Amino acid sequence: MVGQYEVALKAVLEDVVRREAARVDQEGSFPRRSVDALRQAGLLHLTVGADVGGGGGDLGAARTVIEALARVCGSTAMVTLMHYAAVAVLEAHGTPEDRRLLVQRGQLATLAFSESGSRSHFWATQAPPSPGTGASS
Repeated sequence: MVGQYEVALKAVLEDVVRREAARVDQEGSFPRRSVDALRQAGLLHLTVGADVGGGGGDLGAARTVIEALARVCGSTAMVTLMHYAAVAVLEAHGTPEDRRLLVQRGQLATLAFSESGSRSHFWATQAPPSPGTGASS
């Protein structure tokens, strides 16, 4: 997949993402068709190791995909960014079976950094300092 992903990305951008971007923004909806197209093109699993059926791409390849998506549809770019962040964690700490199933099932992954109730966001921690840690509020 590495080396071929840019051709696949260009096709997905032109055939689906560009066409869906205005609707996704207007409705404030999840970019389902765009994510499905990324999955079908193998781009969701670009950074999963080739040893388990992924594309074997590095984070530079992920950056290329995200930058191209962001120029066309910010929502699709953010979903893909969150997915690649979760994949990086799975690549570093997941079992080969978990990694293989991610590809085999075509799963979309994420991390609970900004979901309601997680008390944490990328941009601002919501958790109060722990007593006795010396952290000030």
